[in-house]
Amino acid sequence: MSLGINGVKVTIDREKCERSGGCFAKRACPVRAISYKNGKILIDGSICLGCGKCQEVCPNKAISVEVK
Repeated sequence: MSLGINGVKVTIDREKCERSGGCFAKRACPVRAISYKNGKILIDGSICLGCGKCQEVCPNKAISVEVK
């Protein structure tokens, strides 16, 4: 989970995430807040806008975005 300064809460269901190099969510992020490190998806909460594009395009429904 990542909670950004913008009040955006992003949760990754690691069981559903395929951690693919061709990740649709990573490519859909307009501010490039999604990255991978050591085989894990990371969301940079300091730049995430909470737009939900990653959630919309993830075919496995592994990402949930909540704006508080």
